Amino acid sequence: MKLKDRNGILLPAKMKVGSWVVLGPPGAGKSHLVHQIGGWPDEVCIDISMEKWWAVEALTHRPREIHLALPFNGFEEGLSVYDERWKGAGELPAVDFERIRIPHKKKFILAPNWRARFVFDFILPPPGWLLEKRRERLSTDDVRLVDMDLTEEWITWQIHTHWRIASYFFQAGLQVMLRPFNTVRPYSLPVLKKIVKKATKPCDEEITPALDWSKVRCVKRWVTEVSPKDEETATDVAIGNHENRETEAPDGTPFPREAGFQAGRTGLSLSFLRQLLAIEAGDMAGRMPNWRK
Repeated sequence: MKLKDRNGILLPAKMKVGSWVVLGPPGAGKSHLVHQIGGWPDEVCIDISMEKWWAVEALTHRPREIHLALPFNGFEEGLSVYDERWKGAGELPAVDFERIRIPHKKKFILAPNWRARFVFDFILPPPGWLLEKRRERLSTDDVRLVDMDLTEEWITWQIHTHWRIASYFFQAGLQVMLRPFNTVRPYSLPVLKKIVKKATKPCDEEITPALDWSKVRCVKRWVTEVSPKDEETATDVAIGNHENRETEAPDGTPFPREAGFQAGRTGLSLSFLRQLLAIEAGDMAGRMPNWRK
């Protein structure tokens, strides 16, 4: 993946900045990344179990950071990973993936390609590092409710939940990249899968932004330490079971492209679409639409 630098933030060379959606647990560095690239300053929370959540007005303003309200088992409403009801919870719930809504494939030439419109960038640092940074933030004047009563178990669950969502998004055909810190280069899930399979041993250094992230050993250490480890499907969850992924876009090209991310089209105007439908139905007696209207 060829990269370009935008004010200290690395991104795929062919990716359009206007498709950028930044995600991650609180304190991961989303706001700093968005600020550096000149994105929208306000953060929003979007319930991805809601019908057509991808068409909400907040997502028309990009690049920006968002939080996810997720459908958890045993809860009817969508909840964020920092919801107060998780404080002191004995057992943290799993995501009910069957309730997550995903944009349909583009079926018609004039339809908007929702799957190609966004690039979801997940910032997922190590739990111990993130816990330390959030406790440091709490000790300053920048006091936030999401930083109170933190435990490493809770933060680990937040990171693992985001990793699982990233893997699910990718398998469903959305464009996804992951990075350990906001100033470190992003990686696609297929690249991480190749790195994990290499015989190279993970590095022994502590995972920090200062590591040499061009070394496979450092990336492998991050993946093995930060990704979720389910008993039955540890590898599938950590880097995505991509064999079942929808691999082609409507035009037959690989989707998303490893060399660069696509930018979605919004389609043509509603008035023009109505004219085309009228011609198809024979209501305009074979007359062509006035293209200049």
